[in-house]
Amino acid sequence: MKPNDYMPRQDADLLVWMENLTRKLPTYATALGIQDAQLHQLLDDLQEARTKLNDLNAMKATVQSLTQDKTNVFEKTRKHARDVCIIVKRNDTYTDVIGEDLGIIP
Repeated sequence: MKPNDYMPRQDADLLVWMENLTRKLPTYATALGIQDAQLHQLLDDLQEARTKLNDLNAMKATVQSLTQDKTNVFEKTRKHARDVCIIVKRNDTYTDVIGEDLGIIP
């Protein structure tokens, strides 16, 4: 079964399709009644869409990197806090009251 729409649904595929359209349409524009303003609009739209997709992909990469950095910092933080809590709990002067006050009793 053929799809109902000739335009690709995926953003990246639409950009490829638009690049083909804007590259080839000028050849047929006069015969098909397409005005220069319409061709320029398509080119502007293509450039804007390409820029936004690139911006989004860059932002996704940044978010992924920040997420990994955050994960690493929290793992380090947990390890250091756990190490200190182990020292605290092993100290002869440690009591349950201290543990409850510090929030280190499960």
